[in-house]
Amino acid sequence: MKFIEILGFPGSGKSTLKEKINKKKLIFSLEYIFYQSLFSENKNISLLQYKFLYYLNKKKFYDIAFDNYLRKKNYLANIIKKKINHSNNDFYKNNINLYNSYKKLLNFSSYSIIKKKRILKRFVYFTGLYNFVKKKNKFREYKILQDEGFYQKVFLNYKIENKLVYLCIKRYFNSIPKGVKILFVDEKIDVCIDRLSKRQKYFNYKNIELEKKIYLRIKKMLNKDYLNKRSKKIML
Repeated sequence: MKFIEILGFPGSGKSTLKEKINKKKLIFSLEYIFYQSLFSENKNISLLQYKFLYYLNKKKFYDIAFDNYLRKKNYLANIIKKKINHSNNDFYKNNINLYNSYKKLLNFSSYSIIKKKRILKRFVYFTGLYNFVKKKNKFREYKILQDEGFYQKVFLNYKIENKLVYLCIKRYFNSIPKGVKILFVDEKIDVCIDRLSKRQKYFNYKNIELEKKIYLRIKKMLNKDYLNKRSKKIML
């Protein structure tokens, strides 16, 4: 598969860019391919209500599917867990440094223990989807466009800023699988902060001055070592 990640500060307009690029629906997401495969391979009547929801509102379905994966015990949850965990175990063998670096990075965040566990589960869920699609020969020529990928996951709510934070980010970046291409949405960070303060859902900036400093430093790191090799910048 050809994997392209849309990257930018939270609130930069990644989802908007994704919709513009994919008007003809010729580029897919990891979730789309995974759940299309799941439904085509399983005809059980227990999945019927989820199929209806999937075709009516994919965004809502993806959120519910992840919640099922986390804690609910039903037919859908069992299938997801089996497929994701099997795929992720295979991915983990060759990407241990990626996981270790991300776990350490979460320790620098201001999240509660419960939320850190949820974010880590979301990370495992994402890498499981990524490996599932990558390993299937029938998806080899597919173009995947993801607006919440490997690089985007460093934009956390941080509680401290020091050399260890940047060292951990760099180690994490260096552990990302080869072949990931980046489209960087180069929006001003103050514009992004203002957008999210009005939206008040999903991610929001907490310690604004601290996070601005870290995020701008991350952008410099990307410009220096990654964006020029794996991507191009885009201004909406």
